[in-house]
Amino acid sequence: MKKFFLAVLFISGLFWSGCNELPPIEIPISSAETTTSLEALSEIISTFDIVEDMVSRSDLFQKKDDSFLPSNVIIYFTDTSFLDGDGVEAMMDFGELGDAPHGVLCKDQKYRAGRIWLNLNKPYDENDARLNIVLSDEQPFYTGDGQDMAELKGMLSLTRASDSELLLHCSDLTYTKEDEEYNFKSTLSISHIKDQGEGLVNDQVEYAGDITVCQDTDTVYLTTDIPLHKDYGLDCAKHIVEGNINAELSSNNAEISIDFDPYSDGACDNKVRITINGKSTIQEF
Repeated sequence: MKKFFLAVLFISGLFWSGCNELPPIEIPISSAETTTSLEALSEIISTFDIVEDMVSRSDLFQKKDDSFLPSNVIIYFTDTSFLDGDGVEAMMDFGELGDAPHGVLCKDQKYRAGRIWLNLNKPYDENDARLNIVLSDEQPFYTGDGQDMAELKGMLSLTRASDSELLLHCSDLTYTKEDEEYNFKSTLSISHIKDQGEGLVNDQVEYAGDITVCQDTDTVYLTTDIPLHKDYGLDCAKHIVEGNINAELSSNNAEISIDFDPYSDGACDNKVRITINGKSTIQEF
């Protein structure tokens, strides 16, 4: 049962940290065990956000004032030509962890430290362009709220399917925090439904697909029922405002769903409805 509730609370947290239940309902929850799992997917998606915002700009990854990147994030290019056959290569340097608050505060209100390595095989706006996002063991990348930081390792890949759609794939990505490790496999379709031009700021994006999350012997299978919707205004960039996810657990046949718009108002209000075997609770994060 302990592992069942670990999986349940992992799903209920999904893209956020620091959840606090509203008036209690008869769904046992032990949040002390699952702090790491509540943050994991949020940090992985926000890592895509910061890379997509930078790479999708013109003039070979140039930063602009409306970028999520602050001015003290340094971008180094180790290869600037597509003509040599091995693509453009770059590294994003967020600096050292340092003292709390750790890392550098980005404009989407996430703190980051360490390095991200990028390889792009052709111009980003061309069909079949492939961007590999490498988070290495040797030079770790960290993400979090400035107090509690997690480490991401592995690789994400983005492939352009059309002018408005990207395919995000990861098969061996790990998230580690306070000695808890989660392994992710995912295939997501990422669709720009509102594109404001260079970068990601003020765009609207939807995510649809499957995510598999493994910890020890437990596995959680997540599938979007209604695409997850993000509005990338600076005051709402880290939140999901609409969408539904269904879940299956390897250790239990409970019916679990998550509604990211519990009041049907599309608000960036940090609230989500979790329904487990017909019993629902609204949580505020």
